[in-house]
Amino acid sequence: MMKNNTCSSVLHFFPCVLLMGSVILLNQTALAQSSTDRFNDAEQALQRYQASLQELESAHGPYHESLLEPLQSMEELLFEQGQFEELAAIQNRRLQVLRTTRGFEHLDQIPLLEEKISTALRLRQWQEIGDQLAHIQHLQAVNFGADSDQALAAMDDLATWKLARIYLDEEADRPELVLDVREIYDQALKLLEDRFPEHSPELIPWQYKRSLSLYYLVAFMNNDDGLAGETIQDVIKRDGMSRLHSYRADAFVTGLRPGGLDRRTPIVEQGDPVGIAYLRQALAYINKIKDTAEQTGDLELLAMAELYHGDYQILMHRSSGQRSYRQARQLFVQAGISEHRLDSLLAQPIPIPLQEFHLSFDSLEAQQLAMLENSDPAPTAQDSEIVHLGVFKAWEEDLSAVALPRRLPEPLRFEIESNAVELEFRINSRGETSSIDVIQSWPEERGNERVAWRALRDIRFRPAFIDNKTRSTRNARLRYQFHEVEEQ
Repeated sequence: MMKNNTCSSVLHFFPCVLLMGSVILLNQTALAQSSTDRFNDAEQALQRYQASLQELESAHGPYHESLLEPLQSMEELLFEQGQFEELAAIQNRRLQVLRTTRGFEHLDQIPLLEEKISTALRLRQWQEIGDQLAHIQHLQAVNFGADSDQALAAMDDLATWKLARIYLDEEADRPELVLDVREIYDQALKLLEDRFPEHSPELIPWQYKRSLSLYYLVAFMNNDDGLAGETIQDVIKRDGMSRLHSYRADAFVTGLRPGGLDRRTPIVEQGDPVGIAYLRQALAYINKIKDTAEQTGDLELLAMAELYHGDYQILMHRSSGQRSYRQARQLFVQAGISEHRLDSLLAQPIPIPLQEFHLSFDSLEAQQLAMLENSDPAPTAQDSEIVHLGVFKAWEEDLSAVALPRRLPEPLRFEIESNAVELEFRINSRGETSSIDVIQSWPEERGNERVAWRALRDIRFRPAFIDNKTRSTRNARLRYQFHEVEEQ
């Protein structure tokens, strides 16, 4: 039986529509009125706080501690209203008062500096964020020591932010940023080497960060566009030419510019990337990790170092890494890792270099499983012939074959949008790709597909390692993502 309600018949239809329209109109009017009322209330509250500030300044001067409370209350109101430029000005004022009343090096500044970073992020003031992170590092170093965990964590945050600026800030000097990151990790590692013994495991994460910073530098120098030339010239300014030249007879000129060869043009061996000396230096840090593992007798750590050693051999275009992978597998078995788990992990190709150094097999296994779980769609029984490799998140347009550096810490997080392209391809036994086909793209644009296709040609993989040999992988599938920063 039809229910007897207001809209149950044609006769009641038009009155119902009119009634519903009236309700919606009344609701919209009420919401608009409510929003206006809230804005007016906020403005009146701000005026009251401003009057209170003037009274306090008259009574106690412009930098008295009593000003802190009304300033902070004004900040909360301005944040709620989305008035971020005004908020930044009030935060600067509160910082002046804090410095005057509690000292220029007091730790109470740090929460406010983090709030200033959040405001600068909304205003897209990228350099301002770096300045505040450097200020936090200074405060941590002064209060806890330059080699303290607090100061080193702040250095790491600053380096991570500089890497983020490379794709956030179109006006940034990107080669200078990546060189700055190298220097930050170099400084951090020297501080730690003074604090800990030579073969201390505490050095390992930082040795790998230093190694990875050198890989990034080489990636910049081997870019296909003007970024490579800019980076090479900046490297020469800081380091000179010696590590960009090979003096072997079979060396050849690379990056030749109009006007011909000069003393500032790298000369490399056939097949080598420009700046391979920096990759050798990066590999030396992996060897230091191996030395630590040998000194401490940690077989699992030694196996992990051998695994990364093979990865860097591939990145240097010098070998398939097979010898290192074979040694790693043997060591894992000696360390008690089951052969079933080993074979499952090593049979799965993975983009290299990894973003962190895993100290245990469990950690690496969990990371690879997470990559597969992030596949969209997830692998099913129907596509058992497909080897799913998860998602590759590219750094930025000019570094399309380099993975996006690790996630930013709070309060530096921001939302990003991604274009995505599903690709199917072959990986040979040296970790190189071929036979690339586009399966699908989001959005469906030929330009996006070309970006992904070209990038995949240059991405290097740890190849499948089966029966103690590196093997080719057919029907590998990867979702390639490149990011666009969401407009604030």
